[in-house]
Amino acid sequence: MSRSPTSTLAIGIGACDLAIGTHHSRLWHAWQRMRRGHAPASSATLPREPDAPQRGTPGADVTFAMDEALRFTEPGALEVLGRGLASVTGAPDKQRGSPRRAFIVLDDAWAHHAILRGDFRSVRTRELGDITLAYFADTFGLDAGAILTRWQLQRGGRALFASAMSRSLHDGILEVSAAAHVDVKHLTVGLPECLDQVRRGVDDHKALLLVVTETLLQVVAADHGRWAAYDAQRLFADDAADAARLVGIVDHVLERSSMRQQEDGKVYLCGLAVDPAPFQERFSGALQLPAFATADPPAVRLMGLAQ
Repeated sequence: MSRSPTSTLAIGIGACDLAIGTHHSRLWHAWQRMRRGHAPASSATLPREPDAPQRGTPGADVTFAMDEALRFTEPGALEVLGRGLASVTGAPDKQRGSPRRAFIVLDDAWAHHAILRGDFRSVRTRELGDITLAYFADTFGLDAGAILTRWQLQRGGRALFASAMSRSLHDGILEVSAAAHVDVKHLTVGLPECLDQVRRGVDDHKALLLVVTETLLQVVAADHGRWAAYDAQRLFADDAADAARLVGIVDHVLERSSMRQQEDGKVYLCGLAVDPAPFQERFSGALQLPAFATADPPAVRLMGLAQ
């Protein structure tokens, strides 16, 4: 990570860990794609080793583990964030000048996602917000006052990609960052960032995007370049390491959801590096998106999205 006290931070917050690196400009990413011969869709540069900088990156990344008793909890996320920021900004009484800026991406374990179908072309922006808030409150039994929602209307106006996260976690991250003299410019969760970056790479008539992490399998159906449906399944020990088992889990997800018609399309794999062979046997094809497949710890992958 850059030693400059004014460099912009890229932070990934997993369910059990945190990683801090340097946020790169769009020009830097474009230069990286030109150097490596990547297509425009491959816009994330994910470091392979958190303790050893790659050529073309400013320096090593810093990683922190949550206290085991606090994993998957908001206090754990806020505690490790405070500890991580203190390591790069110093003690509050020694901080001077303008705050450092930060881009933060959270693990999807901290959020709920959905793709809502309907004719939203004439619906007002405020009403779309009310619709997404009501959906998450009714579907997941959440207190509408305790969550924040974000949404993106898909091209054509007939599908809405929406996310919800805890308001207390969101506000807590801003407060901890402010206390460390850090100004959070962008705070989001992993899946929307991933979808934005892989959109051009998923260009089939029908396709399934599988985002695999140690604890979660997320399945997103694409139809003519639009995100059409979403579902997720919790993963347990060793599930993610067994590609054949993952194929069975995907089948289960398709069976219970509205995505069965997508099974004759190609499968795109990102997140943890997974053997595509069992997916090639089950579906019409399988492609591991190389710029989005890694064996890095969860927080380092999220930091890569924030970069």
